[in-house]
Amino acid sequence: MFLRNIELLDKYLINSKNLSPIYTISSNEYLFLQEASDKIRKHVKHYGFHERNILTIDYLFKWDELLKINQELSLFYNKKIIELRISNIKQISKTGECILEKYINNLNKNNITIINLPKLDLLSQKKTWIQLLKNNFTFIEIPSIKIIDLPKWINSRLISQQQNIDKKTLNFITEQVEGNLLAANQEIIKLFFLYGPGTLTFQQVKHSISKAAKYNIFSIKENILNGDLIRLILILQDLKNENETFPLILWVITQEICILLKFKTAINNGKSLKNLFEKYHIYIKYQSLIEIALKRLSLDILKYAFYEIVQIDKELKGMHIKSYYRDPWVSLSKLIIILSS
Repeated sequence: MFLRNIELLDKYLINSKNLSPIYTISSNEYLFLQEASDKIRKHVKHYGFHERNILTIDYLFKWDELLKINQELSLFYNKKIIELRISNIKQISKTGECILEKYINNLNKNNITIINLPKLDLLSQKKTWIQLLKNNFTFIEIPSIKIIDLPKWINSRLISQQQNIDKKTLNFITEQVEGNLLAANQEIIKLFFLYGPGTLTFQQVKHSISKAAKYNIFSIKENILNGDLIRLILILQDLKNENETFPLILWVITQEICILLKFKTAINNGKSLKNLFEKYHIYIKYQSLIEIALKRLSLDILKYAFYEIVQIDKELKGMHIKSYYRDPWVSLSKLIIILSS
């Protein structure tokens, strides 16, 4: 079954008579990957799938672990969910692709697999294991929200929680979140808990977005690009003191590292920076900052920063790694120092 948006997923899950052994979700939006995975987990739990194994697939992943987990008996339940989180398909080696094919062709009936993928390019779509997923199991492809459609998306989420705002206030929220759907969704949820159903005023919304911290989460992006180490450390400390959600902070920083890494690689391969700005819909006010950051940061530093992000994500899941701190906030500060070099 092939689904082209997250709205169709609810109806599909309600009407489907049988579970799919594999659910694949493809999107460049972390929020949509998260929400779709949550819906699927909630659905399969009704069928006894409770235990959960999360595997983050990167270039350091040990592929034998996937086959091992697939055959292992559940410790507490008869059935379990295996989640594969793949942020970059190009990091999967030939060995990894062969093991994925083997895994897909030899499924354990006591397991349900949820696979998170980025948006697939034409080359990725032709891979054998991707074709196996598309042709034999449930595959959900969720497009990103275009900048022009972001106000409509924000407004629809507010309406779903019985809140209304005027055009000026809607435009203010849109400008503040700058295309980051995860941050936008957090602000929308916060508005409901603060004010409940009804019509929201501009002052209420402005107060909600700015009150979280002296330096709010949207300050991180600009200061990463500037390489302002002192300001970044102050921002992180303030956000920590205000109990800001760590995964959201990590996601904002990850987004910046990924875009800089993509741009640096593309420029080294002769691509035009102007064309890259157009392709990735970069706001004009950030274009000069990105250009400065690309001159300051080498490809090796950006690759290493991405490696650090993977390790911090593992720490966050409780997977202690030798030579790394147990406190993700300390590790994040270390990453900030790297990005400010």
